Amino acid sequence: MIKSFVALALVAALLVGCAEKGKESTPQQIAAAAPLALEPGCLDKDVVDRERALYRQKTLEEGKPENIVDKIVDGRMNKFYQEVCLLDQVYIRDDKQTIKGLLAAEGKALGDTITLGRFVRINLAEAAPEEAEEA
Repeated sequence: MIKSFVALALVAALLVGCAEKGKESTPQQIAAAAPLALEPGCLDKDVVDRERALYRQKTLEEGKPENIVDKIVDGRMNKFYQEVCLLDQVYIRDDKQTIKGLLAAEGKALGDTITLGRFVRINLAEAAPEEAEEA
């Protein structure tokens, strides 16, 4: 019986001159934080529209004045992007640094630029529905 899932992060990326820390940190981040996209522009438009509508509705239900609703929603969307976009996520081993900042710092230390082109995250095994019911 499988009670938890094993995640494998496969990274298809252009890591120019990447040091060992960068080769390990990005796949670890992908496996642990499960980002949906590389950056906000890569997110599915339907996902973004749905989240924006939910935040707008929530903000209106909180009784916020109509003239500031859009600014509040923009702030909540930025927080959403930080949670689901890899480059905007806080690095799991250093909560004061984002992945974008980590790659920039490593690139600077190497005298080069490190660019992450794309990533793929695959869950290798998850509990089957009937196994989950037995647990």
